[in-house]
Amino acid sequence: MIHETAAVEASADIASEVEIGAYVSIGDDAVVATGAILDAGARIGTGVIVGPSAKIGANSVIAGGSSESRPTRVAEHAEIGAAAVVGPGVHIGHHAVVAPGTTVGSDVPPYAHVQGDSGRIVGYAGENSASLLSRARPQDFDSSALDAVSADGVRLVRAAVAEDLRGSLVAYEHDEQLPYRAARAYLVFDVHGNQARAEHAHRECHETLVCAAGSLDVLVDTGSARAQVRLQNPAVGLYLPPMTWRVIVNHSPGAVLMVLSSLPYDPDDYIRDYPTWEAMVSKT
Repeated sequence: MIHETAAVEASADIASEVEIGAYVSIGDDAVVATGAILDAGARIGTGVIVGPSAKIGANSVIAGGSSESRPTRVAEHAEIGAAAVVGPGVHIGHHAVVAPGTTVGSDVPPYAHVQGDSGRIVGYAGENSASLLSRARPQDFDSSALDAVSADGVRLVRAAVAEDLRGSLVAYEHDEQLPYRAARAYLVFDVHGNQARAEHAHRECHETLVCAAGSLDVLVDTGSARAQVRLQNPAVGLYLPPMTWRVIVNHSPGAVLMVLSSLPYDPDDYIRDYPTWEAMVSKT
């Protein structure tokens, strides 16, 4: 059943026994499989695949197609697996993959793969995955898996560890570890494990990410290559030059991220829309 107010492009492939609610929009070449339910107000982008019996959550739709709440969006070329559930107001990034049977209650970044009852991010499409395991000494790390993005300036930085009977100390300094002078430092903590942070790039700002406690994964995209890097040693940071897109996921309980920035906070330095950033880096 397709509601009379739904907008479905002619090239979309809509199977039988689907329910498409009021003011739903479905883009070119989208596929909606048998038994899928697209509740009122959902926005389905170009080339999206919605699997059998999947459900895209409702919005509070009022007359004329406007919404009182954040619309549920599935961006272009994302895939929603069979019997998966996308909650109300959730945004699924482009080329993201929601595994069959997964329940998603929070936003999924572009290219991310999620699965399970909590919609946990388990991978990144097209990634070269680097598992940087905690070792006794930072020099034991092998950064060869970062080759895909290191050509664009992304790299690990290592700090010396001063140890004695009282404990350990790690310091990051200009010229020694940081190729810039840090003008700002901030901490990110108390992040639930299935939440994504960052999801932006900077126009001019250089940053180094250090996991001061626990562990987390950084999804790095330079426009020409992508990598997933696990950080869990405070003596090893990840340097990100300007125009590097990053998403931070899979925070362990008690994880603390320290960020060393070359510039004070400036909202105009942020690029928060992935397609906009992608168009910018493709011109460089």
